[in-house]
Amino acid sequence: MEERRRVNACPRLWNSAFLDRDGKVYACCHYLPQAMGDIHDASLEQIRDGAAASELRRAALSFGTACFDSCSILTDDERDAAASLDGTDARPLERLHVLFGEGCRLACVMCNQDHHSAEMLDSELVLRNATPDADTAIEIQGGEPLQLRESRKYLAAIMKKGWAPTIITNGLQLDGPLGDEVVRGCARVKISLNAATRATHEAVNRGSSWDRVIGNIRNAVKLKRTLPRAARLVGRMTLVPQNLHETGAFMRLCLDLGMDAVEYGYDARTVPSALGRDPEMLRKLKDEVRAAHADCGSHISIQIHRLAAIGLWSAE
Repeated sequence: MEERRRVNACPRLWNSAFLDRDGKVYACCHYLPQAMGDIHDASLEQIRDGAAASELRRAALSFGTACFDSCSILTDDERDAAASLDGTDARPLERLHVLFGEGCRLACVMCNQDHHSAEMLDSELVLRNATPDADTAIEIQGGEPLQLRESRKYLAAIMKKGWAPTIITNGLQLDGPLGDEVVRGCARVKISLNAATRATHEAVNRGSSWDRVIGNIRNAVKLKRTLPRAARLVGRMTLVPQNLHETGAFMRLCLDLGMDAVEYGYDARTVPSALGRDPEMLRKLKDEVRAAHADCGSHISIQIHRLAAIGLWSAE
């Protein structure tokens, strides 16, 4: 019987995979809708082609994906692609995200991970049982990937193979030989600054050093300019009530630092409600974002769809 298509079926069930530190496989880093399998028991290919994954896709086509409408990570293109989903077979793996562990020296205000945990996903297991397709975009996250032993081993192994991953880092360890290797070998380095000033950065990224992170970014930009091929340097800002006032200024900071792109996210637990309680703040921030985008948008790539999702941007 032909499956009934729904526009709110998440396309990541078909084309993406997220490996958690315990080996469980999900469609995305929000751990939704549920685990498809475990790479301790089967290869990623077998899991994506298996009965559990097919059933999740069948349910999505029949009933929709409950998290679709409120999702903060789907792009507009992905939302549009949902209407063309059909069948329950896996599609080519477009993105593979791997969380090797939650260990990190920082205690960012929006993060609920266990940063003292020593649990780590084995890099050899990932290399053996989660081989990506040739065109798969690999993203390594944490915790802090440049701090975790297994993520550093995996990073070195895949760059040696000629694969160019993306990493998400707090920037504190983006220095020395390791920092140079990352800039030379990665496709993207996303640096979670989360602020446009020292005071806000150190209040949000608790335990960080603004001067050290900014210095590491400046050195990475300097190295990048000497290379024929190097990572795109992306400034990341996860919005929380403590840094909302610097949303527009963050674009200007990233441009001033010589970065290639700006990427926003937001804490869904606190930011929509904070903006909803204060229409005047929302209006002011929206004006500041529009002005900053007008000044910076032609010089640096700015990912804007997550600002639109919380009312800080519109096409008008």
